[in-house]
Amino acid sequence: LPLHPVLDGTLAWKLISNSSLNYLSLLDTDALKEIIKTYDLPSWHSRRNAKMSQKRLDGIERIQTEPIDRLFKGVTVRGLQSTLYVKQSAFQSEGDLFLFCTVLSHFFSLYASLNSFHKLKVVNIENQETYEWPIQIGQHSLM
Repeated sequence: LPLHPVLDGTLAWKLISNSSLNYLSLLDTDALKEIIKTYDLPSWHSRRNAKMSQKRLDGIERIQTEPIDRLFKGVTVRGLQSTLYVKQSAFQSEGDLFLFCTVLSHFFSLYASLNSFHKLKVVNIENQETYEWPIQIGQHSLM
């Protein structure tokens, strides 16, 4: 299927504003949802995709981000851990939830500086099941 350009002029401004994001953007649930919406290009072209994406976003209850320390090769390194609280029923399946959060784990590493890391933990609020992703090395250049 061909993808037609979005004629809404706000998209360019959203993408420009996202180029200066940092981990503070991960502290607010509404800001996180807005960031995800901006990069969810298939939902801009399909009502079906937009409905599925909105349902996933509605399943995000809250996010909590805090600094953590880990020992790497004898050196203490400070990073961030985000705990995302979600409703699994907002996703098509457990696999859909896992894939969504795997992409988020990589996405969050873009906000951690090069000498840091990010770790994602997800809590399913419906049954208190917890998922944890491996540490992702930071990819955000400071200069």
